[in-house]
Amino acid sequence: MPVCELCGKTEFVKEDGMFVCQGCGTKYTPEEAKKLSSSPAKIEVGTGGQSPQSAVEAIGGVAVAAITAIAEALASGGEPKIEEQVNLETMDARGVNNYIAQSWQMLVDRYKKFEHPSKLQLDNMALQAKECLVALDNAAKAEPEKYVQNTIIYNNCLEIEECVRDLDCYEQKEGEWKRVSFPLSSSDLKIPGQDGSWKEKLDFYREQIRQEYLGANETDVALLAELEAQAATIEAELDELKAEKKSKGFFNFAEKGEVKERMKPVKEKLAGVQDQIDDVEDRVDEYVKDRLDELGTSFTRLSF
Repeated sequence: MPVCELCGKTEFVKEDGMFVCQGCGTKYTPEEAKKLSSSPAKIEVGTGGQSPQSAVEAIGGVAVAAITAIAEALASGGEPKIEEQVNLETMDARGVNNYIAQSWQMLVDRYKKFEHPSKLQLDNMALQAKECLVALDNAAKAEPEKYVQNTIIYNNCLEIEECVRDLDCYEQKEGEWKRVSFPLSSSDLKIPGQDGSWKEKLDFYREQIRQEYLGANETDVALLAELEAQAATIEAELDELKAEKKSKGFFNFAEKGEVKERMKPVKEKLAGVQDQIDDVEDRVDEYVKDRLDELGTSFTRLSF
């Protein structure tokens, strides 16, 4: 049975003469698919030497093959070693995140050294990005209850996706280098079988941290509910005044002006309540930031 080198899955569908992995979307020729069955990929990262399946089990379902492929790509370019030594026997989500983040930064730095990177080079970066995304996504899925950790992991996923979309590539036209417009399609970085975007996953885990704060601060919860109720009442009053103003004739400037004057204190009152709501939300956001910064001392965070 063939085993995908990228994600370790064994489910394939034949499309246009190619065998497509249903786990990560990697395509193989019939000859390559045959080799997957007869010669399992070797793992040569860190302590290495394990079979792909045992290594995946040892680190909670993380895509070991993706990490191996990235390491090989870096080694082929003579890149320096990653600061964090990878040990497949003990690797956890933090180890995967840090290795992938540092690896990706190196790949991007190398790409940006090319004076006129080609479309093929950008396509290779997109493929390597998918390998990174698979590994990070699996790391988060291995420990779904760790909200802070997974917020950082999915923020890195979003950073990788946006970074690739911002990379330029070029082609020669009439002896001049021209930047290719929109070289990547919306599907180039989509992992087959994935539900939702990286931002949606990031927002989900960030919201869990927010709820963590609210669960421990009943006073702020009650205050927020009261303020939101006040805001809703004031907005309803403002809507009535807007409707009244609209009902006046187009040239009835005097009456429209009178309604407009009555609207001013209502708007000011709404702004005051909104400021109080913002004060509570700022406390929540500060808590989220502190929690991320606290864990961020040991988790590498990407920012492009």
